[in-house]
Amino acid sequence: MLKRTVKFAAMIAASAALGLVLQAPACAKAATKNPAAKKPVAKKNVTKKAAPTPPSPDQLFLSGMTALNKRNTPAAIKNFEAASKGGNTEADNMLGTLYFSGRGVPQNYPKAATAFERAAQGGHLLAATKLGDMADAGQGMPKDSSKAAHWYGEAANKNFATAQLKFGGLYESGDGVAQDDAKAAQWYRKAADQGQWDAQHRLGKLFVEGRGVAKDPAHAAQLFESSMKNGNSFAKISLGDLYQAGSGVPQDSAKAKKLYQEAADEGEPLAKERLKTL
Repeated sequence: MLKRTVKFAAMIAASAALGLVLQAPACAKAATKNPAAKKPVAKKNVTKKAAPTPPSPDQLFLSGMTALNKRNTPAAIKNFEAASKGGNTEADNMLGTLYFSGRGVPQNYPKAATAFERAAQGGHLLAATKLGDMADAGQGMPKDSSKAAHWYGEAANKNFATAQLKFGGLYESGDGVAQDDAKAAQWYRKAADQGQWDAQHRLGKLFVEGRGVAKDPAHAAQLFESSMKNGNSFAKISLGDLYQAGSGVPQDSAKAKKLYQEAADEGEPLAKERLKTL
């Protein structure tokens, strides 16, 4: 009986030992699967820096003006050219102005004309007028009064006084358009109403002579007065002529002489000739 009991105990011990041996690999496998056994390394959040915003065409134009004010023409041109690619017509106009005048760069009329034309096509009225000047004078292109009339007309029809004066001049001379004093007077009047002193004087001359308008020396005298006050020395000669002749104003040689003298002092050679006749 004792032998059986000992044998039975030995079997139990053997079974228990066998169970431990059999379960050990399973326990080890479970331990490897346990997330708590090996914690993963947390990844750091890296914030990417945003790319810098490129300057706008307007900002490039302003940078160009700053460089120009500092007499750094190469930097100014670089900024104006970049702004031009973005459609900034002020930059095109400045490029045209620099190449036309030769300020800080070799004078280059063809480049100036190209830049003015880009600006004019974008609606820049001063550039259109300058392009008209170049076409009329044959600078950077063959002389072409018809092309000048086109660009003057573009700006004149948008109420740009300088272009209206020059458009009227073409009608008065018959260059690039059919000669027409009435149309010349029409365009001079539009510019004169905006205080353009040369247009006031030219319109006054038409009223003195009765070309394109009814003859009216009194109205001419008013226009000469306005032109003179706006800085036109030559208008003093024309007004002096009216006082000398008593046309549209009371005859007054003393006033005529005074006006001639003022114009002569301002450098008008014709005024000096008038003084010799008194």
